[in-house]
Amino acid sequence: MNPDKQQPEPFLSIDQALELIPGMTRTHLAQLRYDGTGPVFYKPTPRTVFYRASDIYKWLEAGRRTITADNVEA
Repeated sequence: MNPDKQQPEPFLSIDQALELIPGMTRTHLAQLRYDGTGPVFYKPTPRTVFYRASDIYKWLEAGRRTITADNVEA
């Protein structure tokens, strides 16, 4: 194995992705995919969905706020 080559980030199943998002349900995550408002996901086949942890963390960070108003950026 070449030590200079970085290993690709592993894919996460829906259940593994849910473990990284406190309070998220499968149904809500599916709705976010449908709406296009959730984390980036991969869909290699019609019934297979994968995530990457880095994409989930980016999505969570994008929702970071200091107040509850929707129209104010953090």
